[in-house]
Amino acid sequence: MKILNLCFALLFSISCIAQEERPDRENRRDRMEERLEAQKIAFITKGLDLSTEEAQKFWPVYNDYQAEMKALKPDRKSRERAEDISSAEADKKLSEMMMAKRKALDVEEKYLAKMKTVLSSEKVLKLFHIEHRFKREMLSKLKRHRKEDGKRRGKMDK
Repeated sequence: MKILNLCFALLFSISCIAQEERPDRENRRDRMEERLEAQKIAFITKGLDLSTEEAQKFWPVYNDYQAEMKALKPDRKSRERAEDISSAEADKKLSEMMMAKRKALDVEEKYLAKMKTVLSSEKVLKLFHIEHRFKREMLSKLKRHRKEDGKRRGKMDK
């Protein structure tokens, strides 16, 4: 049953991703994001132990939630160093940051209510813990990978 849920989740996530021609660097980043998303789906599915019925109802709601949260994130290219902007610009940026946090909280509250209609409150609470644990594990893997990569590069330089 767990394997069926995992397969369903992976197929659903892959079918939602459209491919288009982009420069090689962006394609690599997109493939990495797709792999990361597939790992996240598997991690959540396993952690929540979703039934087939729960998975069918949960994943569309969760995907909508993730899309809205992603839309709230600022464009990383437009970030400026704090030292390079005026006081007025800094005040404007701080106001924008607070507004974005309020909007994110509104989205979380909206989807919390929706998720509670398809999952038990216990599973919804567990979801937030699982998401946090997934982020911690991915950051830990990234740190280990960078550390190993640095060691390999150090050996090559000698």
